[in-house]
Amino acid sequence: MTTVQLEDGAIEALVRARRRDLLVADDPLRGRRIYIPLHQVKGFKGAFAAESAVPAGGSRASGEVPSAQANGGKPDDDGDGAEALPTGYRAMLLEAKGTFAEVRLSARQALHGYLAGVMNDFALFCTPLHGAVLLPLQHVQALSPYPAGLAPYRLEPEQFPIRPLSLGLSRHFEQQLERLEGEMTVLCRGFLPDVAGVLGPVRDGFVPVTEADGGRLLLPVSALRAVFL
Repeated sequence: MTTVQLEDGAIEALVRARRRDLLVADDPLRGRRIYIPLHQVKGFKGAFAAESAVPAGGSRASGEVPSAQANGGKPDDDGDGAEALPTGYRAMLLEAKGTFAEVRLSARQALHGYLAGVMNDFALFCTPLHGAVLLPLQHVQALSPYPAGLAPYRLEPEQFPIRPLSLGLSRHFEQQLERLEGEMTVLCRGFLPDVAGVLGPVRDGFVPVTEADGGRLLLPVSALRAVFL
C-alpha cells in the first residue's frame, strides 16, 4: 500500500500507474479505482515513493509503474493483454462522463453523482442531494468510479434526477460565473465556511456575493472549489 499525501489529508491505495498528469490507483478495501490528479499530490509514503523514481521495466516518458511492481507482484489483470488506462487527467474525465462516481473535494467533503459535462477548466457534476454542481478541475482531489451496476445511495435510475443548466455551459469557469450573475448559489471554499448568496458581476478575477443580510462579500474566483446551483 502507498500513502498518497494531499493538501489536507491522504489516500491509502495500491498505485497502478503514473501518467503525464494523473495517478492511477486501486482501493482494495472498497474494490474501487481511484484517479488522482498529480497537481494535487504533495508526496508519497511507501514502496511507490522509492520505486517510481526509475521505473524498472517502465517508461520514463509515461512514468508508468510496471504492474507487478505496483501490485506487489500481481499482474494488472488476468487477460491476455494489459488493461487500457487513461492517458491523462482530461482523458480520464471524458471517459468517466455519464458514469456514477465519487468526487473528493477535500478530506471532509465528497460528492456522489455523475459527470454531465467536461469543459476547458471545469466540470458539471450532477448529484441527487445538490442537483447541478460546477467543479473547477484544479480543485478536484480525486475521482473514484462506482462499480458497474451500483448507483450512489443505491438509487434506481428513475430515482436519479437530472438537472441540466438552463443557461447552458461556457467553455471556461469564469465565463460560466458571468452567465450565472443574479443566480442564488452556495460557494464551497474548502477550509473556509461555505458562502450562500446571489452572484454579482465577475470583475478582474473576483466575484461579489450578496448574502442574506444584504452584506456583500468579494471572493477570488480561484478560491472556489465548487458552486452549488
